[in-house]
Amino acid sequence: MTEVMKVLVNVYGVFTLFMLVVRFERGLLLLIPIVPLAAYTYRTPVMGLNLTNLLVYTAFSMGLLRRIGHRGPVPPATWPLVVFFGMTIFSWLIGWLNFRHDAVYPYETLRWFVNIERWVLYTLLYFAYFFGWSEKIPLRTGFQWMLVGVFIAAAYNLYELAFPTPYLLASGRAGGVFVQANANGIFLASYGLLPLVFAATTTSAVRRWLYWGVFGLCVIGVVVSASRAALLCLGAAGLVFAFFRSRRAFAALVVLIGLLVPAGSIFLPKKVFEHYESTLQGSEYEGVAGKFEGSAANRIVQNIAGVKLFFESPIVGHGLGGFYYRSPKYLPPGSPSVTRAPHSTFLALAVEGGIIWLGAFLVLLTSLGLSGKRMYDLATAEEDRLFSLFLIAIVVTKIIANFLNIEFLSGDASCYLWVTAALVSLAYSKLPERSPARQPVPTSWRPRARPEVRPPVMHG
Repeated sequence: MTEVMKVLVNVYGVFTLFMLVVRFERGLLLLIPIVPLAAYTYRTPVMGLNLTNLLVYTAFSMGLLRRIGHRGPVPPATWPLVVFFGMTIFSWLIGWLNFRHDAVYPYETLRWFVNIERWVLYTLLYFAYFFGWSEKIPLRTGFQWMLVGVFIAAAYNLYELAFPTPYLLASGRAGGVFVQANANGIFLASYGLLPLVFAATTTSAVRRWLYWGVFGLCVIGVVVSASRAALLCLGAAGLVFAFFRSRRAFAALVVLIGLLVPAGSIFLPKKVFEHYESTLQGSEYEGVAGKFEGSAANRIVQNIAGVKLFFESPIVGHGLGGFYYRSPKYLPPGSPSVTRAPHSTFLALAVEGGIIWLGAFLVLLTSLGLSGKRMYDLATAEEDRLFSLFLIAIVVTKIIANFLNIEFLSGDASCYLWVTAALVSLAYSKLPERSPARQPVPTSWRPRARPEVRPPVMHG
């Protein structure tokens, strides 16, 4: 089945590449479902180059060519992205100055660049869809194609449970289309609320139940991935939605989450529950990390080392690869010293690029979240408001995921963040400046401004 899927994905990818060149608008739609399937696309002998990369580069190039010679709005997160890219190059320069005498550094820095490129690559989709989207195609259509990608990623978990893959047999966790459990869980937790957006806007009872079914598949995928970060992301995304829509729904969801946590010991598969339960079991790092199992304890000792390294050079960091070369002096005996970075994107950026690189990353995420909030306040159509809220929820999940995981190693899970941000920003840019839609719509947590009462003008 895996080989058949690889053939189908690559045939579809080649056709998508053709459409990006001859019918760019249609090619952008075809590109959305295949982006999460990078693990199944053809890989060239060149490190870091595969069919998915080629598709993204082509989409970005074609979108940029369409923008040349035409004046128009600039995506809101452009400058934060430029600064983040610049700091990536600067971090590499600092690393080269610090570690250039090491015999393996040239090869290792290439590996680190490939890992970072997996995360940075998909930021190009932000510009491709913002510049290349046709006004003739409704924005809803883009989210419908995104829903296809979410469904494929969620449904594959059922296949993996029915016909266990080598990854599942070795780890006891579902890796999904990413062949990596954390990426699988975080992807479904981040974008699993999209079917609920469609369920809230459809008038067909049959479609509503189908959308709820896709959401159920996403929840199953999060559970069988046994990713603790993914469970937190799913709960946080739901709470964000409920907070903006209804205070009663928010309170009810908090109670529901409180009831589901103890119920997990009854309904979760034994293998999955044992993974969650083992979090508070001891490990060989008990003297440093407390009573946590090996995986969680390993993250704690690595992050402790990362914090100590950060204070050695808090402004510009140690450069790309700094954690790999300088963390062993802070790691307890017996801990693995081959880790490329601490198990947190925030800490990795702080150690290797200082507060400047970390600050650029935080400003980038904040700008994306504010784009969604601005559109949510100004949009009058209920569908536009829900899509904006979907972007806000994604940003919240990415903050949690990057705090608890190193997303450089599972960058495929961030792909739809940039497509969503582009479509929502595009919808905002099309609102007329003097349209009534530009007047903010008061939300439930912001009091409505009282109209100014002027005394009557007396004549005579």
